[in-house]
Amino acid sequence: MLVLTARETEAFANAILDPPNPGVALRKAAREYRQELALQ
Repeated sequence: MLVLTARETEAFANAILDPPNPGVALRKAAREYRQELALQ
């Protein structure tokens, strides 16, 4: 169970409702993952 402060709850909700765009590293990892799946 998580016990969050009001500030943490707001930050968590904002991250779920309006997530940041994926960064360069995440986009690269996703691209490599999809390519690896295509080879199998």
